Amino acid sequence: MKNALLLTLALCFAPLLGGCQLFGASEPDPTWVEHELTAASENVLWQVVCRSLESRRYPLGAGLDPDRLIAQTGWLRSLAPFKGRGYQVRAIVEIEPREGDRFHIRIRVQRQNNAALVNPADPRYAEWEWVEDDETEAKILMRHIRTYLDTEIELGGGA
Repeated sequence: MKNALLLTLALCFAPLLGGCQLFGASEPDPTWVEHELTAASENVLWQVVCRSLESRRYPLGAGLDPDRLIAQTGWLRSLAPFKGRGYQVRAIVEIEPREGDRFHIRIRVQRQNNAALVNPADPRYAEWEWVEDDETEAKILMRHIRTYLDTEIELGGGA
């Protein structure tokens, strides 16, 4: 009986203690923004991708793999003084060479919201919960890359 009471109390207070993380909330299915584009070379495209990530303030670092043409940034944080308003995002860019000067590029921007009730503006108290990928941010990043490459951009269309 005592164990059942303790379990009930633990379940009631779990959300206040970051229950989603304790009970294994998992990363959502990925949402990729994809596009075929033309670039002078692999190296030029890689430099454009890195410059675009930097211009959007993503932290670059160990997640850059120019040999495999994959870039995974560090977390870009935006903390707020209210629960659920702070977030962090991380970009993943994958490039696949095609024939000639053609490339297939796909971008995913992962997102987590801060569910901390106590000191949500302090990263030491953050309780990150997975939410759906930020497709809008992925489209903005794709537009940056396409603009740097001076490719045609369809008005009112996709990325």
